[in-house]
Formats: sequence, C-alpha cells, structure tokens
Amino acid sequence: MEPVAVVGMAVRFPAASDLDEFWRNLVEGRDCIGSLSDEQILRAGEDPRRLAMPGYVRRRPRIDGPYDFDAGFFGVTPREAEIRDPQFRVFLEVGHAALEHAGQVPADFPGRIGVFAGAGANRYASAHVEPDAALLRSVGQLAVDFNNDPDYFAASIAHRLGLTGPSVTVRTACSTSLVALHLARQALLSGDCELALVGGAMIDPASERGFLHVPGGVNSRDGSCRPFDSEATGTNFGDGVGAVVVKRLSDALADGDTVYALVRGSMVNNDGGRSTGFTAPSVDGQADCITGAFTAAGLDPRTISYFEAHGTGTGIGDRTEVAAMTRAFRALAGQPLPPGSCLLGSVKSNLGHLGTAAGVAGVIKTALALWHERLPASINVGAVNPELGLADSPFEVITESRPWPRRPGEVRRACVNSFGIGGTNAHVILEEPPPVPVEPREKREQVVVWSADEATAATALRHRLREHFADLDDELLADAAYTLQVGRTARAVRSAVVARDRAQLVERLTSGVIATDTPHEAELRFPDESSWRPGLARELHEAEADFRDACDSAFDVVETLAGQPLRTMWLSGSEVPPDVARPILFVIQYALATCLLRWGVRPARTSGAGVGELAAQAVADGAISRQIAERVTNGPQRTEQVGGEAVLVIHLGRDALPIRSETTLNEALATLWVHGQDIDWRRRAPRSARRVAVPGYPYQRKRYWVDYHGPAVAVPADQPPAPTGWTLLHEAWRAADEAPAAPVPTGARAWVLRPDDAQWVSDAVSQAGYSVTTEAQAADLVVHALGVTPEADVDLDTVDAQLEAGLHSIHDLVKQLSTPVTLAILSRYSVDLTGAEPINPTRAMLNAFARTVERENPGIRCVLIDVGPLTVNAVLATELASLTADRVALRGRTRWLPAIAPIDDGPAEPGLLREQGIYLITGGLGGVGLVIAQALADTGLRPRLALLGRSTDGHTAAIGRLEAAGATVAAITADVTDPESLRAALAEIERRFGRGPHGVVHAAGVAGGGLIERRSRSEVDRVLRAKVHGTLALDRVLGDLDFLVHFSSQAGISGLRGSADYAAANAFLNAHARRRRLDHPRTLAIAWPAWENTGMTDHGGYQVMITPGGTWQLDEHRFGAVPVLPATAMLEFVVAAAREQALVPDTAAVGVRDMLILRPLPASEPHVIEVTTSGARFRLRSRPVHGDGWTDHAEGRIEAADLAQQAVRPVRQPSLTGAQQGPSAAAGPGFGFGPRWNSEVHRQGDDSEAVVELALPQQFHADLSDHVLHPALLDVATSVLVDTTADTVFVPFRYGTVAVFDRLTARITARSWLREHTDTARVVDVDIHDTATGEHLVAIRSLTFRAVPRADFTTPQVQPVSRQPHLSPGEGARIFLDALGRSLPATVIVDYIGEQPEPEEAAPPPPSEQPVTEVVRQLWTDLLGNPDIGLDDDFFDVGGSSLAAVHIVDQIEQRYGIALSSGALFDSATVRTLSDTLIERGAR
Repeated sequence: MEPVAVVGMAVRFPAASDLDEFWRNLVEGRDCIGSLSDEQILRAGEDPRRLAMPGYVRRRPRIDGPYDFDAGFFGVTPREAEIRDPQFRVFLEVGHAALEHAGQVPADFPGRIGVFAGAGANRYASAHVEPDAALLRSVGQLAVDFNNDPDYFAASIAHRLGLTGPSVTVRTACSTSLVALHLARQALLSGDCELALVGGAMIDPASERGFLHVPGGVNSRDGSCRPFDSEATGTNFGDGVGAVVVKRLSDALADGDTVYALVRGSMVNNDGGRSTGFTAPSVDGQADCITGAFTAAGLDPRTISYFEAHGTGTGIGDRTEVAAMTRAFRALAGQPLPPGSCLLGSVKSNLGHLGTAAGVAGVIKTALALWHERLPASINVGAVNPELGLADSPFEVITESRPWPRRPGEVRRACVNSFGIGGTNAHVILEEPPPVPVEPREKREQVVVWSADEATAATALRHRLREHFADLDDELLADAAYTLQVGRTARAVRSAVVARDRAQLVERLTSGVIATDTPHEAELRFPDESSWRPGLARELHEAEADFRDACDSAFDVVETLAGQPLRTMWLSGSEVPPDVARPILFVIQYALATCLLRWGVRPARTSGAGVGELAAQAVADGAISRQIAERVTNGPQRTEQVGGEAVLVIHLGRDALPIRSETTLNEALATLWVHGQDIDWRRRAPRSARRVAVPGYPYQRKRYWVDYHGPAVAVPADQPPAPTGWTLLHEAWRAADEAPAAPVPTGARAWVLRPDDAQWVSDAVSQAGYSVTTEAQAADLVVHALGVTPEADVDLDTVDAQLEAGLHSIHDLVKQLSTPVTLAILSRYSVDLTGAEPINPTRAMLNAFARTVERENPGIRCVLIDVGPLTVNAVLATELASLTADRVALRGRTRWLPAIAPIDDGPAEPGLLREQGIYLITGGLGGVGLVIAQALADTGLRPRLALLGRSTDGHTAAIGRLEAAGATVAAITADVTDPESLRAALAEIERRFGRGPHGVVHAAGVAGGGLIERRSRSEVDRVLRAKVHGTLALDRVLGDLDFLVHFSSQAGISGLRGSADYAAANAFLNAHARRRRLDHPRTLAIAWPAWENTGMTDHGGYQVMITPGGTWQLDEHRFGAVPVLPATAMLEFVVAAAREQALVPDTAAVGVRDMLILRPLPASEPHVIEVTTSGARFRLRSRPVHGDGWTDHAEGRIEAADLAQQAVRPVRQPSLTGAQQGPSAAAGPGFGFGPRWNSEVHRQGDDSEAVVELALPQQFHADLSDHVLHPALLDVATSVLVDTTADTVFVPFRYGTVAVFDRLTARITARSWLREHTDTARVVDVDIHDTATGEHLVAIRSLTFRAVPRADFTTPQVQPVSRQPHLSPGEGARIFLDALGRSLPATVIVDYIGEQPEPEEAAPPPPSEQPVTEVVRQLWTDLLGNPDIGLDDDFFDVGGSSLAAVHIVDQIEQRYGIALSSGALFDSATVRTLSDTLIERGAR
C-alpha cells in the first residue's frame, strides 16, 4: 500500500506559537505547563472556596492568546468571531498555517482537499455566550449553534479555506486527531481527495482555572505530567491545536513537495467492553490496534526504533499501555525482542494532555524528530516506575536527547499511540522521508514576493522573511523564492525584492523593497529603432525558454519575407545594417511581449514608435500578420531616441520600467506583481523547483471574548439590553465620492498664505473660482498653506520652527479674521491613511485646534485638507470650491474622509507586564498617574515604579498605598521637556533599580483654559510644552521599550471649547504614536474622556475629613444648630491642595482666580472634602462619609500669583471708630461663632474703607502650624465691610483673585475697600499684612458677597446627575491594563456607548413660555448668584469670567440650538445686547 506523506505542519501549543518553538522546547527538555494567578482563576469563574482548599493546583497547559484571532483575514465578522468557539477560530488559523507550511494554495490546487479534524467539548457557548441574554437576542440561537456545535467543526474549516474534498468531524475523545489521520489516509488512498488537512483543537475556558488533586485520580498532584516515572500522580489537561497536511507520496514527489515523514500504516479499533469500565483502558484492545496496523502495513516491529506513547502519567494508563505494546511487539515478532531495542517517550511530559489534539501532537513531535534526526528526551522522569515492567520489554524510556541519524541500508521508523476514553484506540506507524536527490542549480536572480491584507502584516512578514533568509542554506534560496511565488495567496498589499544571492536578498529586505501605495494599470510601450544594439536581449534568449520559443516562432514568419538568416545574425552578436536590425528588434519586442502575456501580464494599453508601433499592433492582434511582417521588413527607419536601449518599456502610472536584460525583466515582473498583475510564476520556474518551508502569514490577531457568565438564566423577552458601557473606538479613513460640483459665488475672494515655492496652491484657489486678494480681512476664504512643505518629521531641534509655521501662525491669523469667513488649512503629512504613511505630529495637531476655534467662534468655519504628493490640482480646486467636508485627505484623484469606528476587540490580560518590571510614569504624582501606578501595583507583579513629577512633596500616603500593594516606588523630580533632566532621571532609575525602564506611560500635561483668541503666545506654549516638547524629549532619551503609552484626551480628536491649545497638544500625542509605531510597534495613545475624581493631567485625591465635634471650623461656625463650613475653609483647602500637588512652583505665590462658591456646606455628620484639579482648574466637593453622591461646592482656577498685579492699594487715612471685641464676621440673627472668631483688637475706618487689627487668642496659636490661611482669622479679616439683615446673610460667593504670599500669623492687619454696594451684593478688596513686620501675606481682589436666604443653610443640596458619565479611576485602570495586552490601532478613543442618565432636576420651560431677555437674565442669575442683574449690566462687572462665558454659551446652545462664539459675551456683554443677538439668530 502506498505511503502517505506528511508535507506540512503547524502548531499552537503551550509555550510554542510555531513549529520552531515547539521543537526547541522539545530538544531543551522544557516543561511547558504554566502557572495561574489567583486573579486569573477567579476571573475564570472559580469558586473562591475551592481556591482555598488544600490540594488545589494552580497550573495548566495553556497556549498564548487562546481567544485572539485574525477575523478580518478569514472574512469573519467581529460579532461572529466573538460568539464562535475559540477552538473553531484557532484551528482555522493553524490549518491555514499548515497549508502554507506545505506551500499549498487551496484555490490553485489541482484536486480536492479534504479536512479531517475534531475539537474538544464546547464550554464557551454554554458558559459565556448563551448566558449573555442581550447578546443572544442580538445574534439569535441559530448563529450561536452554527459557530459552536461540533457538528459544524470540519465544515466550517472547509468553508473558510475553500476545501472541496471530504469534510469529516471526528469525535473520539483523546484519540480524535490520530483517528482523523487514519481516516485521511484512507481517503487519500481510495481517491476521495488528493490532499488532506488533519488535526485537532482543544481550548477550554475552564482550563484557566486550576483543579483539585485527588489521590488516585487522573489529575497530577503538582501539575507536572510524569509519564513512566515512579512518582507520577496523574496528568494535566490543557489547551493546544495542531494540524498536518498529508498527500500520497507519489504525488508529493512529483509536485516537488518537502516530505517530513511518511505514514506507513494505521489502525483504529475499540475496546468493545473488554475493559473494566467505560473510562478504563484495555490491554487487549490496545494490543489488537497496534497489531492490526503492523499487519496491514506488512512491517516488522524490529524495524521500529522509537515509540511515542499515549503516556498520560496515570498509574493504570501507563501500565496498561506498556503491557499492550509489549504483547503486540512480541506477537508480531514471534519472539521476545531485545530489552531497550526501542526507545520510549511521551510528549505529554512537555505539554500535558491536550485532549483532542494529543494524537497530532505526538505525530508532529515524531515527524520533527525524523526530520531533524534527533530524538528529544521524555522529561520529568526521575526513576522509571518498576510496576510498568519495562525491564522485561523491548522498550526503554529516553531520558536524554540523542541523535537519530539516517544510516545506509536502514530505515528509521516510529510508532504513535493515541487512546480515547470510551475505548477508541488509534495507532500510526511513521517512517523517515525518502532522500531527495540534490540537483545542480543554475545560479539565477531570484524574485522574492510576499503579500498581506494590510500594511502592518506586510511589514511583519518582511521582518520574518529577513530573519529566515539570514539563516537559510544558499542551496535552498531558489526553492524558497519559488514557494513564496506559488505557495501563497496573492493579497492586496504586495511587496517584492530581486536579488542575485542570499546576502543581497537580506540587504534588500532591509532597504530595497519594491512596493506601492497605489497600484496602477500596465501599459506596454515599444521603442523605435534607436533602442537597437548588437547582442540585444541575447541573455534572455539563453535564460528564458518561453522567450526562445516566442523568438523562434516570430523569426519563422519574418525571415521568410526578409530573405536573411535574422536569427543567426542576431545571436552572433555582431553589428548588422539598419534594414536587418529593424526586423530583429521587432521579433525581440514581439517575443518579449508574448512572454509577458504568457506569464500573466494583462496590459491595459500597448503603444509604440517606429518599428515598436508595429510590435504593439501585432501584440494587440495576438499574431504577426503578413501585412505587419512586410511593413517590418520594408518600412522606413525611425530613430528618435524614445526608448534608450530598452527592448520594451512598461509604464505603471508615472513609473517607467525599461526591460534590457534578464535583471530588468525580473525587476519588471516583480513590480508588475506588486501592482496587482497575477504573474504565473510556475511557467518561469525550473522543473526541479521544490516547495520548502518559509515563514507563514503574520496574523493580526485581536481578542474576541464574551466574559464568563456562569450558567444561563432566564431573562424576560421584553427586558431591554443593558448599556454597552465604556468601549474603544478609533479613527478610520474611507475612500469617498468625489467632492460635489459647487460653483463659487461670483466675486468671492480668497487670501492665500503659502510658501514661496507653492504657486500650485494659488493656482488651485484660482481654478476653484476665487479671485485672490491681498487683504485677509476682506476675504471670504482664507487659505493657510504653510504646512504643505515637505517636512515629514519633527524633533526637538525643529519643533519650534514648525509650530511657528503651523499652530502659532494659525493662532495669530484667527485673531485677525473678520467673520463670517472660511479658513482652509492645507497641509501635508497631517494624516496617515494606511498606517505606513509619514505623519508629522505638528501638522496633525491643527485639526483639534481648528475644531476648537469653530466651537468658540461659529463665525469661523475651519476646513482641513491634507494634500498628498501626487494630488491632482484639479481635485484640490474642486475641494476648495465645494468645501463640503470639515476634514479631507486627497491622494492622487482619490478623496478620503475620516470616521470614528469601533475596535472589534475584547478585554485581555496585561501580557506586556513583567514580574518586577520597571515602569516610568511622567506626571506620575498627579491624579491619573497615581491611578495607573496603583493599577500596576495591584497586578501582583511587584513592579518597580518611577513616578516623575515637578515636585515630589506631599505624596507620602499615596506612595505608601503603592508599596503596600507590593510595588517599589521612586518619586523623582524632573522636567519632562528637558532631555538633560530626563537623562538624569533615567540615571537615577538605573541607580535605584539596576536598569532603565521596561515601559513608559507619558501622562504629564498642563490643561488649557480661556478663549483662544484671547490667549497669549506664552500661555499657549506653557500648555504645549509637556505634551509636545516632553514627548520629543522622551523620544530622544529613551531606548527600546516593551511599551510607550501616551495619555491623550478626546479633546485631541474633536477639540474642546476653551482649551484649543490643550486639544492641539493631545492631537500631537495621537499622531506621535502613529509615527513612532512604524519602528516601535508597542506605542499607543489613549484618548481619554473626562475622569471622575481626577483628570487627564489632573491632580486628585487631596482629601480631608470634617467631623462635627472634631473639626473646629464646623463646631465654631454654625447657623442655629447646623454646623456650616466657612468659605474661607474651602479657600484654604484649595491653597493646601495647590501646595501639596505642586501646582505652582515652590518659589511662587499660590494664586486662586475666579473661585465660585456654588453652594454652602452644612454638615451635621462626617463628610469627606475633596479638591480635584484638571490642569489649572479645580473643583471642591463633598460627600457624607457613610453616604453616596458628591455635591460640588466651589470651582475656579489655580495659578502662580503675579505679585505686580496684587500691589497694595493706596489707603486714605480712615477715621478711628474705636476698639471692638468679639466676632465681626457677617453674622446677623441665627449665626453662632466660637472663640477663634474672637480676634478683633481694634478697627479704623468707615463703611467704604477700613483697617482692622486681629489677634488669634493665645490658646489657639497651635492652629497656625496646620493652616496656611487660618479660616477664622481670614473670615473676620474679609468680612469687616459686610453687613447683614434679618432675612438674608451675605456670604462669600466669588473670589476674583487671591494671592497667598505667606501663611497668616497670630497677629495680622487687614485693609479693606468696598468696591460695590447693592441690595444683594457687596464687593471688596482686602490686603493682609503681618502686624509686627509689615510683610504682605495675602492679597484679595473682587471678593463678592451675595445675599443668601437663611433657609439655604439648613439642609445639604445634592447636585443633579450629569448627562455625560465620567470615567471612574477603576474603569480607567482596567482599560489601561487591557490595552497593554491587545493588538490595537496606534490611537484609541475611550468613549461611553449606551443609555445616558437624564438629570434629576426638571428641564427649563420651553422657550416660547419666557421672553428671551428673561431667559438670558435667569441664566446669568443662576450662574452668578445675583438676582438683581439689570438689562444693561456688564456681564464681567457683575462677576462674570471667561470660564463663566463658556458655560453661558453652552447653556444657550442647549436651550435655543444657536451656536455662539464663546467670545460673544465680550461683544454682547449685557442681557439686552446678548438677547438682541439671539433674537436676530432666530431665538423666540
């Protein structure tokens, strides 16, 4: 019976992602069973009580990324992949990889390919998919069944891979894959198919849990599998997938396949009740199976030198198997065999028990041993189990790896066992492959081609090929090139190199790749007689058989009319007269074109000059007519030098490929293939060409996973699906229709700012229909095109100049524009459409800046147009005329538009994190930085964390929490924008931890604030530096990393009103991640939303607890019986937070600006006070210690105070009114104060100006060390000029500016001025000095007191629920850790998908119910707390600020749907003028 050849293999085994890793593990004797963390086990659904039981084993054989899959490659939708059994998914990849290893493309295979395979029990559907009621409703039960039912396993593989032979799913438990090989062998020998894919898959989500060892049971006591060992205690079941490709030997040899092993015989049977139980093995059944295989094959067991046993490591299993083997061999040989004549091993000692994949694992191990001529050891054998009786058998356990060479006159053979629970036994006999005669090969140039579905995979494949060819034997180069040509599917993204030898090939795989972003049609152009030279194309005649045949046929036609031996004259290489050269050149041209057509080239056009025109006509006709032949031999000469010395020129777009020789022919064919031509490489291959192993496709896997749900539960059919929650999105670019034709209005004017050498920009503007003007303010369209210059990169040396030409230039321009106007920003390299285009982050940042400009000033419409190097000017002109897209990229004639798309991926484990890894976090002492540090600490990997900040003071508690979680922490002061400072920080990290960081999280940043048209250059630069210069500084000093993660913001995608500079800085991070990823794949930018409790560059976590009876600020400041926290205490908490979080330099005064007291804080129970900051902005809020829900109490900005602006005001000499004892704060009826408020010594002044001297009572002097601003002293000092009434209390509402130069002392002098006095408000300025020294301690300007009903102090107020959910620190930490273990785009956007909570408070009445003026007045009153705002009061005179203006504009847009500039309140600063503006815009 004919042997069956194993011609391809592939694996995904524990600790082995491919065959090379698997073989290396075998030879090195590695135990590949991995350990599980408690976190993993619990996440997989384990009962915590079992985890705590004695004997619980935390080890399992697991493959890397069992739930990762390249869905797009196989045409599987993300949702389909998510619900599909991981066994289906992974076997699809492994099966494809095995076919590639065999060099077989199913679509090109001239026969039927069968698939015989099986998978383990499916627990994924029942425990993960079906219990997810919302998911089940979405996809339907039938889809779940098709993607999970084992009945469809083999059929699903055949469907996806295009296999048309028998499709047989095998299910015989542990013997499945060896039974499948037996069935495939039978199908091949019976003619049911000509090629077969065989294998098994075992992936069980339950193997993410451990197991309880039971003495005498099947599971190992310590997780190791020890076949044949005296200490064996059982096996360990786990995951693995393997596949082999088999073919009849005669076909394999005829087709030039590499044969790794032969299957000489096989047998399958069943114990048939001969065992002691269904799960027990049978000596009789196993022995009969082995005997049957040998008998059918006609082989003698004495020729077997190795036996790969089933070898589970269980007592009964190993004893039964050895007994059956011994009985069978003795019966077949007819006599006892010499002890130790056959070596014995089991791959389960390395991998554990892979269930349905166990048999194929044994086959692949043995085939590799035959191929490499080496037998790996069977590991974990300390002493052989004497109960096995091996001493009386022909078998000896191989405990050390040893050579297994071919020997003349001998044939190496081996056996493989696989037995299934239930008694289905399988046995296979393998044999070494026949020797392949080495035929001498002519040294020729090789064309190496490869392709992928997308650029990232193509790049990865190029790297794989470079490594492969660097170590390849020279004699295999031609076969490897041939395999890549005929043994791979040609995909969309193609590349090639041409090389004469291996060294040149490796060099060109590094630099010299033929590739294109835009495939073009081919045009064949034939030059005239000027291209002739003696001996032209003779080497092609010698090298290419098809060319010789075509020449011979053409010469037969032409020589008849020429009457001369043209062929002989040509091949002699001598000079010939022009009338002879002309027909020879014609023949060469026609023959070469004929070859190209035979080889698969399909030109869109042919053309020529002189005799070349006749060649082109003959090629188009498909033959040389007599008429053309006569014109060739009798026609006039043309020598216009249009082709140089080329026989033929191939045009692909703007590229011209002249063919002069075999070398140029090879380069032309490679280039044609890259441009999409389907070259028939087989026609050019030598007859002796063979398929050999070359690297396979680099699957671009993503994780598809439904979280563990446990058993399914009934869900009412009408129950709505839950919100999706936080998810990841990304920006994708899609080819779009042409811009619609839109004629520019007559007289429309455009102003253009461009480089001197970019006249084409002005031409496009004119072509669009605009008249170009020299006045920007008179233009309807302003074109900023300074970014079309060819700078594709940026570094620290060039960034300032590029910012000047880009963002700063546009910033200056925006300030000058008259509205309405359209601003078109033209740039190059601002977007990357493919993942491989150059991208300049300084240009990419312009989009977020422009989006913010639009939000702040709707009178300016911004359009961004990214212009590729080959963009046609007419296309640009059409775009400028229509201006229909806010953002567009032009490439050639193609128009691309962006869209936000979901990332089809699920949660993953933090696979990039190392045990005791070193991780640097810039901004590491800020709010988000500490969240991420804690997340890393909580992994249990004992990380070493370097937290970089501008100041390291005040973080003892946070660092203590990190260290308590097992982290080692170094808090390091450094300036992230300064390379030298960063180098010093890295040196400190190396000193502390022994080396530099493994990974970096760049979370440093400064938030913006204020309308961009009113921002100064220095203010913008301050915001940009941490994210722009800091990123480039990191680039300069960092080496190779496991990962670099930029913490960006959604503002970098869509802009942020009031923070254009901050938005642009984040867009820089996003683009930098894309650019860096080209060389450093583990670079990622995460565009976060607003964080709860903290922020992107936030400092959160400054918390204090206030307790009635324990906090004097409450106990001594009461309204009736209710303790109320004074506003001065809130101010002091803010100042303390600023100092602790190092929000201002140590040498500067703390400044607070626009601090609004939103609501009082009555506290009859303990409360937590928290000050969170986002850049310069802060928010102070509280919640009950034993309750839920935060209430906001104050907000504003923190900054370094400008002493010059806080100069002491001149004071007129006030009149002395005498001393006054007791509290002087604005109390009135109902308020009660404690002894700390009894501080006034005396005062001078009147109702408009006053000087008061205060002295803190002696017994409270100890307070001063705990308080920068003693709240009682400050309350009295600032309230001197404030009075009260019986019904209202004047309380601090807004601190315009506060500058704290030093802490308050025990004796102070306060000088106050009353700036404004109304029935509802008092506005004062206050300067506070040390009485003894005169030192200026505090300066307060525009402190506004407002009248508040006394009832407001009786109960706490809870703010309404936000419409936009904020990301919690825990959720953000989870997303970050998941992102580290996933294959993601370079920039991901974290966004909330699902139902948004509505506010609990009632919506305002419809606009029709209130006049516009009353609506506007109420908005101002609600925000500013002033009920007496008049129609003509200036917004900024009654307490408004730029931040408040942004809020008002947002409220107006929500109310009326009218988008105003955020600067509208500067132009329409009263209720009357703003209302008029709204009415003009349609408000009613």
